[in-house]
Amino acid sequence: MWTVITRPNCLWCDKAKDLITSQGGQITQFDVTKQESSWLLTLLLGYTNLTTLPQIFDPQGRYVGGYKELEEYYGDKGGTAKT
Repeated sequence: MWTVITRPNCLWCDKAKDLITSQGGQITQFDVTKQESSWLLTLLLGYTNLTTLPQIFDPQGRYVGGYKELEEYYGDKGGTAKT
């Protein structure tokens, strides 16, 4: 299960979720605008230098990055994940 930290009306968040699902991946998403996920803002902004969304973690819990890094993970054309 992929983890995507997201917010509404975020083009790159939507593209990331679409890319993952197009490759057969399943997503757990955390919307930082919802009360139950608001702690992520403190984590992202308070303890790291991560200030943009989406923030993506692979099924093994490894940090991938944002949409650009996700594309690199899957290859230039959104093909098979690199190993």
